[in-house]
Amino acid sequence: MKSYSQRRSKLQEKRAARDVGGFAQKGSGSSGFAKGDFRNVGNIRGECKHTSKPVYILKEADLKKIQAEALKGGFEDWVMQVEFLGAVGQSKKFAVLDYKMFQEMWQYTSSHYNNVTKSQSTYLQIGKSFQFKLDDALKYSSMHVMQLAFTEDDETAKNVFNLKLYAIVPWQAYLDARKAYMEREE
Repeated sequence: MKSYSQRRSKLQEKRAARDVGGFAQKGSGSSGFAKGDFRNVGNIRGECKHTSKPVYILKEADLKKIQAEALKGGFEDWVMQVEFLGAVGQSKKFAVLDYKMFQEMWQYTSSHYNNVTKSQSTYLQIGKSFQFKLDDALKYSSMHVMQLAFTEDDETAKNVFNLKLYAIVPWQAYLDARKAYMEREE
């Protein structure tokens, strides 16, 4: 019998796959040719993470892994969904993706977010992991972008232009931006 965490992971993967019009990978991408937790072939590949705690440790290695898998899959876009579990219907989901890609997608999103102020905060994280706190994410507007960069030390943090930047946004905002972007391409 599968544990609660395993069942919860499968449910999260199925929902994320449905959200992007794709499918959940069998074995959570454990085979050599079907990496990632969910995928819409030729468009997007994703990874799912969840926690019941108010903090999730976002690791640079996990982000680099899904990026590499998306590239091997034919230059697909990539996303990581981080879900903070709550009571039924009270979970909070966030998307972690390439910052420049999100900015490009966001410019085509207007209908749903016309009257919403977009806010942003920047985090330069020295080291290989970032403590993503649910409280920090919820204290801003509904459309808040956390810009994140991992750096080796204080000296490399000064050269922001050469850093790989990630965006952390509410999952629904990501889905809306992605849908508007995809409709523009059609």
